[in-house]
Amino acid sequence: MKYSLLGLLFSTIIVIAAPDFYRIGSDAAYPTEKYITGVGESPVLKRAIAQAKAHIAGQLKTTINQRIIIETTDSKTIQSQLTDSRVSQTLSNTQLVRQVELDGVYYVMLVLNKQQYISGLRSDLQDLAEKIYNQNLDIGRLLDNRQYQTALDYYTVVLPMSRDYDAKRSLYNY
Repeated sequence: MKYSLLGLLFSTIIVIAAPDFYRIGSDAAYPTEKYITGVGESPVLKRAIAQAKAHIAGQLKTTINQRIIIETTDSKTIQSQLTDSRVSQTLSNTQLVRQVELDGVYYVMLVLNKQQYISGLRSDLQDLAEKIYNQNLDIGRLLDNRQYQTALDYYTVVLPMSRDYDAKRSLYNY
């Protein structure tokens, strides 16, 4: 009993010692209207940063999963892989804005600027839409000329682009 109380007291002291941004999960300097935030803690700085990135990724994936229409199992797996790829690309745009070391533990906060994030997605969506449109024009011409096998080959190229477009559109609508 004596050791249990000591352990509880010790863990309470550790929680109290954590920086405000970590305990709250945000910082007034980075309002949620403008930033997606993630926090992490670990004795190893890289792990703390990885936790913060995972926190941001979890927020993005949750939003995407809420917006994706459930399809067949194979399509959902492909959609999920594309989503994971896009989230990984997005996480490369995060910024480390808070880093504190207390008693050998690193506490970090990363942010993702929503405006920059949306701007990049908009550009990606425009590029993909143009590629898909041009591929579909080519497919139409091939079908008109009864070149069905070549049209099917083109279609196998445009299908993954369409799925990537849908995944990015889901992120954009976040």
